[in-house]
Amino acid sequence: MKEYVLSVAGAVLLSAVAALVLPKGKIAGSIRFVLKLICLLALVSPFFTLFSETDPPELSSGDGYFAACASLAERSEEERVARFLLEEYGVTASAEAECEGKSPFLVKTLCVTVSDFGINDAEEHIHIIARIREALGEEYDCEVTVREAA
Repeated sequence: MKEYVLSVAGAVLLSAVAALVLPKGKIAGSIRFVLKLICLLALVSPFFTLFSETDPPELSSGDGYFAACASLAERSEEERVARFLLEEYGVTASAEAECEGKSPFLVKTLCVTVSDFGINDAEEHIHIIARIREALGEEYDCEVTVREAA
């Protein structure tokens, strides 16, 4: 959209400057006509893409579009879970979410791998894993797997 506005503004500005600089005469009328035609083409250029036969590849099929959206939703939830675990439990973890490929993008399964338990004792790991599993299970209402990094 930004490129479209800039191209239209550039064509109009070019035509205005040329109209001021051009001398009076027959050739000036022809040049003004060409500049007006360029402005008109810049204004209607988006309509040419509407009638083209090729669609953008990511929108050509509904399944591909929904898969791309599900992938973005998965990545967003994975980052959200990692931030939550760091803030709430003080553990460093990575998460792998699997979303359904249809709208709304609900998380089907969630796998969390804890790489650093912070300042917690080794005996606390089991309790923290259970609390994480319970909290995420309630939040996402899906199957949650929590494991310790090897």
